[in-house]
Amino acid sequence: MTTSSARSTSHAAYIDSAFRNLLSFSPGMSVGPAKNLTRRSLTTFAAVLCALTMAWGQAVPSQIANIQLTNNGGPRGGNNIQIQYSVNGQGVSQSWVAYVQFNMSVFPPLTLSQIQQATILLYVDNGGTPGVVSVCQVATSWSFATITGNNAPSCVPSTTANFTVTQAETQNGGFVSLNITPIVQSWYNGSGNYGIMLGAVSPNNLNVQFDSLQGDNGFPPMLDLVLQSQGPAGPTGPQGATGPTGPQGSTGLTGATGAQGPIGLTGATGATGAAGTQGPIGLTGATGATGATGTQGPIGLTGATGLTGATGAQGPIGLTGATGATGATGAQGPIGLTGATGATGAAGAQGPIGLTGATGAAGATGAQGPIGLTGATGTTGAEGPTGPQGATGATGPQGPAGNIPGHIALLQWWSYLTYPAGNGVFQVAFDGTNIWVTDRSGNTVTKLLASTGAVVGTYPVGNAPGGVAFDGTNIWVANYYDGTVTELLASTGAVVGTYTAGSLAYGVAFDGTNIWVTDYTGNVTKLLASTGALVGTYAVGGGPQGITFDGTNIWVANDSNGTVTKLLASTGAIVGTYFVGPTTNTLFFDGTNIWSTNSYTSITKLLASTGAVVGTYATGDHPVGVAFDGTNIWVANNGGTVTKLLASTGAVVGTISGIPAPGGMAFDGSNMWVTSGASNVVKIPAF
Repeated sequence: MTTSSARSTSHAAYIDSAFRNLLSFSPGMSVGPAKNLTRRSLTTFAAVLCALTMAWGQAVPSQIANIQLTNNGGPRGGNNIQIQYSVNGQGVSQSWVAYVQFNMSVFPPLTLSQIQQATILLYVDNGGTPGVVSVCQVATSWSFATITGNNAPSCVPSTTANFTVTQAETQNGGFVSLNITPIVQSWYNGSGNYGIMLGAVSPNNLNVQFDSLQGDNGFPPMLDLVLQSQGPAGPTGPQGATGPTGPQGSTGLTGATGAQGPIGLTGATGATGAAGTQGPIGLTGATGATGATGTQGPIGLTGATGLTGATGAQGPIGLTGATGATGATGAQGPIGLTGATGATGAAGAQGPIGLTGATGAAGATGAQGPIGLTGATGTTGAEGPTGPQGATGATGPQGPAGNIPGHIALLQWWSYLTYPAGNGVFQVAFDGTNIWVTDRSGNTVTKLLASTGAVVGTYPVGNAPGGVAFDGTNIWVANYYDGTVTELLASTGAVVGTYTAGSLAYGVAFDGTNIWVTDYTGNVTKLLASTGALVGTYAVGGGPQGITFDGTNIWVANDSNGTVTKLLASTGAIVGTYFVGPTTNTLFFDGTNIWSTNSYTSITKLLASTGAVVGTYATGDHPVGVAFDGTNIWVANNGGTVTKLLASTGAVVGTISGIPAPGGMAFDGSNMWVTSGASNVVKIPAF
């Protein structure tokens, strides 16, 4: 059974789907495909619709387990929930079922009477065989780490409800919903929240898949609650405007003027009118002015005395002084030495020649004489036979891709290389030598040599890894469904440790001392990088995803609110919250400004020092990744393009097309790396 990322519909159709979902809530109702829009459109519309009459909220799963009945194997992770009916040759069911437990801690404390309606919303992936799906209340507790097909808990009797997945939904994808109000009410009536089980109704050839991951290409199961309003009565609304004056009647005949009667007594005051309906809630007030600048800190201590300077050059020699007076005559010296011997006298006559002496012994052999001149070169010998051909050498590395003709015609000199990096590629980081890519389907992280793209190794991490960051020695990976972060030694890929980081760990950033991890339930967690110890947990906006550090502050993108939150890194205190668009999911700091993607077709630039919006600039369809090369901002648009903008002005420098579903981005000093589709990472020369 296969899935497709090409599930799209118009925004208007998506709003219409949300409207029908809120008003009908009929079991098994199909809401229609909306794969290329985030569920925030549905959330925002529903919140507005319910604001005047009741409270409303959503919960996402805290754990999901796919298991095969009567199979002792553990649960299967990944991007999808699979429901399939299957019976072996002995008539024993080996169907695939799913256990889903929702995180109800996102709601305030509730009572049974407050829950007016509870609806589960699922997204059907295209492909498979339609049929009837059952939903029931799970009777006992379970855990993703220990559940198998043999120890899976049973259902609470009389809690099963069914809905039908149609042929159209398996062909095109779409939302289905089911009213499970009695199940959720029982959780608040003492039975305990052990979740629900999804299975196939027997006999049934059903084989369908539902999305299980939240992100740019998926919608997790959602539990919508509609609550009875419990708030106090609001103040009396303002008096309505006076109606228009009626038309003047025709003038009657003038009667005779009568005598003036006495002035009557003042009448009693009438009863107070009924209170008007409560007026709408006023708009949020403007952000207050920035506080006054604090007093100047004390002057620092005087620095240490500097080293002694080098000795200067010697000055010129002074003038010669005047000659002194002649001294007195000294005493007489000693007697001088004896004079030299006189010259030798003349030689006498030569005597006779003596006898010849005996022959002396033979002398030692003399040294070898010099080498003689080289003789003439002889004739060349006959040529020998040709030797056998050597083995073919190893194939050299692949050269860079040629320019695309259409780009050349437009003077766009782009080229890029593509390398395989997993089965569900998501985010990218650079460690100075290597590129690291998380794989949400394989639960791994892959290390590639940045110079060649060769795979150095693939290492297991947690369930559905997403964000990734480098701290100078180690790689940190956020595991979404485990609510943990894994620390690996960058040099070897060995796991150093795994640490708790909330419930749904998403993005990661390093501030020079600490690791910060966003938790999609609404918090950000701070861990000491040297030990993994918890420093603190701080509340931010709804659905926090992307995160970055500006040298002093931590910035967090809140997907549900369309805001970014600025926190002081030293204490976690909130400095400010700034609106950037309907939704936002990725951030980057360029040294002066914060760049925040909007999930439609633009990116917003904010001054990091104040949070003021500098400008909003058009990108491609559905921007989800952003990086900075020192001069330009690069934006990965999931619709199939990469946009390059001048950071100083926001002007578009160029657009690269032809890259399937670009996502996470990282810069290695020369090239821009971007995930592509489900399995690849693309390397683009930045200059």
